[in-house]
Amino acid sequence: MTLTLFWIKTTIKRTINLIKSSPFIIVWVVIVAGAFVYSITNNYIKITLEPHIITAIMFFLAFVSLIKSLKNHNTIPVLLRQSKSKLQNKNILTKFFIKQAFINNLLLILFCVITFNNLENKYQRAAVLTVIIVSIFLSFVIMRVRNHQKTGNRKSKTASMVKMHPLIKSVLYDYSTPDFIATAAVCFALFIFAVIEFTRNMNNFNELDNTYIFFIATAVIISIGFMGIIDSVSNINWKFHAIVSKNTFSYHIKRAAIFLAGIFGLLILLFIVFGVKISFTLALKYLFCIIILFWVSVFAAFTISNMLIKAIVLMSASAFTVWIGTLPAGFLPVLAVPLFAALLKAKNEYREWYLS
Repeated sequence: MTLTLFWIKTTIKRTINLIKSSPFIIVWVVIVAGAFVYSITNNYIKITLEPHIITAIMFFLAFVSLIKSLKNHNTIPVLLRQSKSKLQNKNILTKFFIKQAFINNLLLILFCVITFNNLENKYQRAAVLTVIIVSIFLSFVIMRVRNHQKTGNRKSKTASMVKMHPLIKSVLYDYSTPDFIATAAVCFALFIFAVIEFTRNMNNFNELDNTYIFFIATAVIISIGFMGIIDSVSNINWKFHAIVSKNTFSYHIKRAAIFLAGIFGLLILLFIVFGVKISFTLALKYLFCIIILFWVSVFAAFTISNMLIKAIVLMSASAFTVWIGTLPAGFLPVLAVPLFAALLKAKNEYREWYLS
């Protein structure tokens, strides 16, 4: 009971500190989330999807949850918090990974709840529940196996590893986190889905009144992929850079930019190819917007703030950039304001990562 009260008090304190640090952003998120929930529950917003689309999205979200399960979890704090309890370490870890499995599958569960009424019969609903249960179980098993491999005695496999340049290996080790990989997978899937839907009527696409739809949708999807870099920066071995190899701000920015460009370069190339076929002028305009969002994401990743705050700021920057893209080209220089603001903030704060 004492431990429960302690963590309730800690949670309330951290929530209050989060609200104090960014009150306007938190209030904005609460209002938007509340409005969305109210609209869904009162049928103001009706989400209707075909069963095959629901199935595809559902299995994709399950795949994303399995990727997120590959993340190494630090279980020592969990064991220390409950060291005085009568539970064995095995049971403590089992409870922890069950909870984490539900967290990994949260998007899948929410999607299934929202689209549950669209299913036609009880067999489809039973299949949805089965996918959720299997996904949670597999997520739990993967995390337990990963934890066992990390804590168990393993033989060195250095000799059998593929030879790779040390600089490339260090970049992949620092930035290729499971959360980033999951975000990139979502980005690629959404982009391919959007391209297929738009190119299905490519012959009649120029006859549409609003050709901005393709560019807005793809620019937003690619910007979602860029946001994954904020999780990768926290995974960098900052103690090494602080003690052994003291590198400059430009060094870290170049590494992050090269990694991000290498992952999403193909999507940007596809955006250019399909965009030029639709409208050369709009393709150039939104390519400029994507480049701005690319650098804003890189700079914002190196700032010191809460992950949630960073995500909200980047989403707001994406919305603002896409909106500017709908205006005449003369308004594009306005995007230099958030770009230089993110640059200055990152340059002033990136050294604080060395203290983490």
